Amino acid sequence: MWGVRPATLLMLAGAMWPATGVGGEGQTTNSLRKIADLDNLGAVRILDVRTADACLAGSLPGARCLPFDHFVGAGGAVIGYVQLRWLLGTVGLQGDETVVVVGARAADSQRVGALVSGAGQRRVWVYDKPFVSSASLQPGTARNVSRETVFTAPMRDFVDDEGG
Repeated sequence: MWGVRPATLLMLAGAMWPATGVGGEGQTTNSLRKIADLDNLGAVRILDVRTADACLAGSLPGARCLPFDHFVGAGGAVIGYVQLRWLLGTVGLQGDETVVVVGARAADSQRVGALVSGAGQRRVWVYDKPFVSSASLQPGTARNVSRETVFTAPMRDFVDDEGG
């Protein structure tokens, strides 16, 4: 009805990463209305992974701007989990919240969703269409340079495609 389907696998750095894990739940949706209804799930945080300029120009209510390029280093490789957990703390995430990831490209949103899930985030939803803001939306909030809180969720176990 809402266009929601379970996300059992997301692509991450050339390996398949399960979107669900111990205490975790991963979902994708193509309905902004479904995202708006997530308030019933408890503490919901929106991560807008578009460029900072696009996010600051207009995003979903309460969105934090965390551009996709913050998740990749030189040469396009994803950042390490130590840096990732620090980065998530700069937008006030501890790991026990429900996170919704929106971005300009569905592939970027899915990659960030997989990273955040792997870092141990309790529940991650990914909007699987390009998010385009309108003039009626409010500006997103830029991330801090330092942590607002410490990301404390335990990381999920990772099993690579070699079985170990």
